[in-house]
This record gives sequence, structure tokens and C-alpha cells, in this order.
Amino acid sequence: MQAEYDRRRLVLLIELYVILLIFEGALRKWFLPSLSDPLLLVRDPVAVVICVLGYRSKNLVFDGYLRALFLLLAGFVAIGALQLINGIGGSPFVIAYGLRTYLLHLPVAFVMARVLNSTDIRRILMMFLWAALPMAVLMAVQFESSPHAWVNLGVAGHRGQIFAAPGHIRPAGTFSFVNGPMGFFTIALAALIASAVDLRGVSWLLRIAGWVAVSLAAAVSGSRSFLAAVAGVVLVGVAGWARGRSTRLGRGLVASALTALVAVNVLGSFDTVREGAGVIQSRFDQWGNGGLARRLMYDYNTVEWAIVDSPMLGVGLGAGTNAAAALQGTKSFRWGEGEWPRVIFEVGPILGLLYLIWRVWITLAVGRAALRVCGSGVLLPLLLWGACASSLLSGQWGQTSIQGFGVFTLGLTLAAGRTALQHRPRLPVAAQPPAWVLRQTARRASA
Repeated sequence: MQAEYDRRRLVLLIELYVILLIFEGALRKWFLPSLSDPLLLVRDPVAVVICVLGYRSKNLVFDGYLRALFLLLAGFVAIGALQLINGIGGSPFVIAYGLRTYLLHLPVAFVMARVLNSTDIRRILMMFLWAALPMAVLMAVQFESSPHAWVNLGVAGHRGQIFAAPGHIRPAGTFSFVNGPMGFFTIALAALIASAVDLRGVSWLLRIAGWVAVSLAAAVSGSRSFLAAVAGVVLVGVAGWARGRSTRLGRGLVASALTALVAVNVLGSFDTVREGAGVIQSRFDQWGNGGLARRLMYDYNTVEWAIVDSPMLGVGLGAGTNAAAALQGTKSFRWGEGEWPRVIFEVGPILGLLYLIWRVWITLAVGRAALRVCGSGVLLPLLLWGACASSLLSGQWGQTSIQGFGVFTLGLTLAAGRTALQHRPRLPVAAQPPAWVLRQTARRASA
């Protein structure tokens, strides 16, 4: 009874975590702008309580992934101490914020993996589906409004949202910046596709509303990364069908595609959507004439530059984050917008590369496990992995919304995979090997 009581408390805390993740930007922009900086850390106390209660209730288990992570985090603490002693980096507050970025939130995903059951996962995903259309409508209003309108206010210290085209910004919904809606709608899209496959009981009305929401948000986002994230979820869904070769998976994907096609055709008659599509097309045209290749080479060269030029002890934990820039009076990214150069410069090439290798390791390991689960006809874990893979690999975790959605979606992925394995149907008796084959196999194994 105590174990179930602890589990329910953790589920409530996880739900509070995601609610704060969704509405943190609204609090910082519109309702409590004078508290914008403290509200940047509004989820941190919840994360601390989740980790402490998870450890006390034995829901934070130190498996191979967590042991490796905590060894790395011990290295971060040691590096931070050496940087303070040697006067490297910024103030102690900046170093503490850097430690928070690496240390605090990742364990939440591993607690989620053990405490969320299928009912909890379904309730959370349904919340995303119900909230998708209001979020998309808000983004459309922001797209059509003046860049200086109240609805397009930025958080304290920022004049407004990022411009997508003259007269139009990249709408952020209830988030601080457009990367928040990207994390939100990839989860909603994963739930939408799964609703036609293994997330049963979702009404057709809600599905259609969900597809309208995803299509509308993508059209007015003004962001190529938004479209790439949506396309990534769709592609892993197709990969899951190819792996499972299930008729049910195929029917579900076809139903999703037809519903999405209807939603796109309906939205195409609205001026706002056509205008947003034109903005997106103009931004894709910038990738013409080798623009995409130059961007990819820039990302590669910045990583190479960071490895070669970064000091052994780094330049200071947290020094590459927006919070550090605000404390130090600067407004630009010190080492470009890439996550890998930031990590390598902050903690040095050795520890930085080890930490990034861990992120690649967990991404590939979870993706491989989710792909195996597709063999039993369950697509949801792989879809959720598609929603968080890019964030795990190279998401800018110095930005709180990107890190929050990366960690939260990883936790959903792990929990969905665990529940899928627990409810995997057993083989029928006729499909099982004869008893004498099992006995002979056991004797050989013991020999």
C-alpha cells in the first residue's frame, strides 16, 4: 500500500512538472513578468522532490545508464569546484546554474520510467491532444498580430519574439520561444498517430481536431526546425511499420495519413495558413544554392573548433547559456547555437565529449529498444522516441524548454516501452516449442 501511495504522489508531481513546463512561458511573459528570472527555475523544486521521493521509494534505480550518468555528474561537480578555485568562468551563480543544467532534470526521466503505468501515460497524452487546438489557435493569432502586440511579448530582457519574415514573428504559444511549441506538438503528433494504432478510445472528433492543430501550428511556426521535428516523428512511425510488418500498424498509419490530408486541405483555404506556408517556403529557399550544406559544415566545424581550442578545464560551467549571458550583460550565443560546442567549451574536451557520448548512447539504446517493441505491434514508444531523439542528441539544454521536453519525452518513451513489454501477449500454446525441446535446451545451457 505504501508503494502505491508513493507512486501516486510521484505521478502527481510528474503531472505538475509538465503543467509548469507548458505554462512557464505564459507566467514569465504575461502574468508575472517582474519574476521572469526566478520563474526560469520554477520546475527545479519539483524535479528535486521527484528525485528524492523516487530514490526513497526505490523508483530511482541505478542501472548502467544512471551509474554512468552519475559518474559524469560527479566529474561536473569536480570541474565546477576546480573552476571556482582557479577563478575560471563567471560567478558562483553561473557555475551553479551550469551544474543545474547537467545534474538536476535527467534523473526525472528514469523515475518516470518506473512509476507511470499505461493509464497514466494515456491521461498525459490525452491532455496534450485536448490542449493542441487551443495552442495552435493562439499561435495563429500571434502570427497575424503585430510583432509589438501584447500577445507577442518576450520574457524580461528580450524585446519580443524572433522574426520569421517582415511583419511576422515565430509564434511561441504559451512558451517563452518557438522551441517550446516544437516539443509540445511532437508529443501531440506521436499521440495522434498512436491513437490509430495502439492508443485506443480516442474519438474521431478529437483526432481531426488534433490533426488540424498540428497542421496549423506547423504552417504558422515560421520554423524549419519545427517541420523537421514533425517529419522525424512521421518517419520513425513508418520505420516502426516496416519493422513490425503488422496489418494493424499499416491500417493505423493509413488512417492517420488520410485524416492529416483532410485537415491540410481544409486549412489550405485560410489566408493565414497560406501566408504562413509562404513564409516557411521562403525560409527553405534560403537553403538553396548550397545553404543547407554550408549550415551542416558550420555545425561540424564548430565542434572541431571547440575540441581543438577549449581549455582542459573549460571556460566555466553555464558560461554558454542564456542565463549566463543575461547575468554578464550579453545577448548573443558565445559559441554559436550548437549544443556540442557549448558543452565542450564549458567543461573541457575530455569531460564534454564523455557527456555527449553518453547522450548518443542513451539515444541509440532507447531507439533500438523501442524498435524491437514494434515487433509486437506497439508503435507508441518509437513515436515518442522520434519526438525526443534530436533533443537528446543535440538539443540546446541550456534553454529550459528544450531540456524540459527532452527529459519529459524520454521519460514517457521509457515508461511506454516498459508497459508495452509488461502487456505483451504470450505466444499461443501451439506456437510454443514442445516441452522436450525446452528441457533439452535447458540441459545444454547448464552444461
